[in-house]
Amino acid sequence: MNALRSGALSVIEKPQGLTGSAGTAVAQGIATQLYIMSQVPVIRRRLMQAEPFRHRGMWSRPLAIHPRILAMAASTGGPTAFARVLGDLPPDFTLPVVLVQHMGQSFMEGFAQWLDQQVALPVRLAQHGMPLERGLVLVAPGNRHMTVGTRGEVLLHDAAPVQGQRPSADVLFSSVARVFGADGLGVLLTGMGEDGVEGLGRIRARGGYTVVEDRSTAVIHGMPGAAERAGAACISLPVHEIAPHILRAMAVGPVPSQDPLAG
Repeated sequence: MNALRSGALSVIEKPQGLTGSAGTAVAQGIATQLYIMSQVPVIRRRLMQAEPFRHRGMWSRPLAIHPRILAMAASTGGPTAFARVLGDLPPDFTLPVVLVQHMGQSFMEGFAQWLDQQVALPVRLAQHGMPLERGLVLVAPGNRHMTVGTRGEVLLHDAAPVQGQRPSADVLFSSVARVFGADGLGVLLTGMGEDGVEGLGRIRARGGYTVVEDRSTAVIHGMPGAAERAGAACISLPVHEIAPHILRAMAVGPVPSQDPLAG
C-alpha cells in the first residue's frame, strides 16, 4: 500500500506457475497490464494547487441531488483515487458508501486497513449481511461480488466473474440502481477495461446521478472514458473536484433520512 501511495500503478499477485493454458492466460494478462501501464505518463500531479475545473457541459439534470447511497469503483490507480475522494468527505458524511477495487483477494484486507488510515470515514472489509450505515465505507472483499439488499444490507455472492472481474463494479452498480433507483449516486474512477460502464448506465437510466473521473487525472482513463462514450456519465471531473462537487450538489437537495433505505 505504501508503494501504491508513492506512485505504483497496480498490484499483481505472484503467479503460482506459467505452464499450461491457465499459465498462458495469466502471462498474457500480466503482459497486457504492463503494456497499458507503460503508456501512462510519469507526472507528479500537484492536485492541492490545481486550478478549479470547468465542466464540459455534460449536465442532464439540475444540480440538486438527494442520494441515499454512494457507490464507487476503480481498477488501476484506484487506491490513491479512493483516498483522495473519500479523504475530501467530512467525518459526518451522511451517506453509506460501498466500493469495489480490482485487486487480488490476498490484498483486500490490507487495502481496507490502509484506506481506513488515510480518510476520516471508517472503512471496513464487507461481510455478508453487514448493514449499510451512514458514513461507513464498506469494501468488497476479493473474489466475491458485492450487492446491496432491499433491507439495507450488503450481500456477497460467488457468481461467475463479470468481464473477468469478481468483485465487479457492474454487479454493484446494477444492484444500487435496482434498490435505490433515482436515489443512487455512482462514481467510476480510474481503471482499464469497461467494468462498471453498464451498471453506471443503469443508475443514470433510473434517474440517479453518475460521476466519472476526468482524463486529466485518471491514471488509466479506460473505465471512465468508456462510461462517457456510452452516455452513462452525468459529468466528468478531475479526482480532486469529485467530493466537493458531490457535497455542493447534496447541499442543495434535502437531507437524507437516517434510514439508508427510507424514501
